[in-house]
Amino acid sequence: MKDMLCVISIASHGIYMKIFQKKGTAVKIIDKAVHVSLIGKEVFFEDKLTFNKIKEIIDTVKKMKIIAEGYQTDKIVVIGTTAVRKAKNNYYLQDQLKINTGLDLLVMDKLDENYLAYEKISVSLEKHLDDYNEKNNLIVYVGSGNISFSVISNGINIYNTNIEIGSLVLSDISDKLNLGTKKRNIVIDEYIKRHLSGIFRNISDIKIERVILAGKFFDIYIERVKNKKRIDFIEELTREEIFEYNKKLYEKSPEEIAKTYNIKKIEAEMLTQKVNIIKNIIQKFNSNKIIFVNFKLSNSIAEFHFFKNEKIRRKIEKDSVESARKIAKRYYYMEEHVDKLEEIIDKIFNKVHKTHGLTKKDRYYLTLANIFRETGKYITLENYINFSRDILEASGIFGISTREHLFISKILKYFEEDILELENSKSISKEEKLSVAKLAAILKIAESLDSSMEQKIDDLEITSDENDIYFNVKLKKMIFLEKLEFEEKKEVFENVFGLKTHLVINK
Repeated sequence: MKDMLCVISIASHGIYMKIFQKKGTAVKIIDKAVHVSLIGKEVFFEDKLTFNKIKEIIDTVKKMKIIAEGYQTDKIVVIGTTAVRKAKNNYYLQDQLKINTGLDLLVMDKLDENYLAYEKISVSLEKHLDDYNEKNNLIVYVGSGNISFSVISNGINIYNTNIEIGSLVLSDISDKLNLGTKKRNIVIDEYIKRHLSGIFRNISDIKIERVILAGKFFDIYIERVKNKKRIDFIEELTREEIFEYNKKLYEKSPEEIAKTYNIKKIEAEMLTQKVNIIKNIIQKFNSNKIIFVNFKLSNSIAEFHFFKNEKIRRKIEKDSVESARKIAKRYYYMEEHVDKLEEIIDKIFNKVHKTHGLTKKDRYYLTLANIFRETGKYITLENYINFSRDILEASGIFGISTREHLFISKILKYFEEDILELENSKSISKEEKLSVAKLAAILKIAESLDSSMEQKIDDLEITSDENDIYFNVKLKKMIFLEKLEFEEKKEVFENVFGLKTHLVINK
């Protein structure tokens, strides 16, 4: 059948299959299957997938593949989320799945997972809430192994972070506590508060006006609170409703909850931990109404597959830059200097990108590298670039993957170090080495033109011919230091781009 996609998700609580069909501008689920298995619990205990668990996964995917082939789907996408990502031997699963089914396993980077969640949630809320882009919204995506936080202010994503706790992690801790239900919940409360305190401190200067919650098993929660069988994509609850319902659950064991509400014990365990997380989050903020979004990762993957939206991509990149600037401000980065370099970088990039195979994405990476370049000076002036790279890699910039963080980190590394040493790097491909070299060379030559950090250049025009490139500048002040730095840095630029490089001062 035309426009059909199968998504198989290997998650912490089991293996889930959905068959999607594109219907105009919408995506419809036409079939689904579930295989319940505590994959995550095994990984969190052992840090690996056992032989039996890998076999179970492969056997299940085989069966789901047969179902998908019956629908003549155009493509089958197999993804692994938190549990697979955390398993140290997940490459065994990837290899054996490929051998036995012919399918590739995409291990979802947590940043990619958060990106897809945010994209779906944010776009949907813009449509459903008239004032979404006028308020400070806190989006909390609760997974099995981690919780992600995003702050959307005036339609721009200004803060993102992850913490390595989630409902399954909390359930594991709860199991280890040889205590009664009430005392156990008190300990879990303390554990959650300890991990959330740093996040609350980081966003303490932002008045959160609306809290938005998403994640697996929230649908069960909403169904019970509102006493309805089918919930909408977006549901709104008051603080009073939530606190009243939470009070009913708080002193019940998972076994009692499962019996009372006729749900599986695993669902009851996850629901218990969701309640603990919800309580701690909404107690911190004064928002009267809490929005629940019935988000499913597989649905978002399907929509991304069928409708690659360039407008959304540009918005995400804009949000990422704003988020990066906010992080850099904590380290007192030189904003005027960064802005001046951005202006210079733009002119250099526009002159060379077509002939040297650089992309819009490369331009975006340069912007982020420029923002983080001097953040390490907040810690030390000696070897500061290493600390700048640490800050970048730890920041979890929204909208880019861990691999992309490392790529930008390489740009910073070879901005400071000898680009020729790239040849010895084994962590990136030959193509990536060339891109890093070109981007680092652009950043080097751009930085030389504002090395005094006083923005002495009033205007820059770049011209070139077959063998030469000319940096034509008009000045506000004399540029003794800039001229010296330019002469030192131009050799790298010449070697990388094959262009004799000249600085021309126009009066």
